[in-house]
Amino acid sequence: ATIIKEQYPQIKSLNGIERGGKILALLLSYKLDMPIKPYSECDLLVDDIMDGGRTMKVHKQMCCKNAITACIFLRASSDFKPDISHISAPLCFHIALLGLDL
Repeated sequence: ATIIKEQYPQIKSLNGIERGGKILALLLSYKLDMPIKPYSECDLLVDDIMDGGRTMKVHKQMCCKNAITACIFLRASSDFKPDISHISAPLCFHIALLGLDL
């Protein structure tokens, strides 16, 4: 939240990608005192985990063309690189995070 507030003061609203991104958007909305707006009106589009980046890329192209993008966990091999990411992690970390035993 600090990075968003300090480095992107132009952001006034946000939204999150279904499902984990919605939780993140709600938390950031409270922390930053910003409204959650429809995809076509948001300045910041967030997601919790970005594995390949396909979902974020589609949302950005279809309805959030001007939005800044952000995620918490970014897989290093993701095809889409968000404007803001907190942690770059290997695939094994994501599998452990999801509780999958492969």
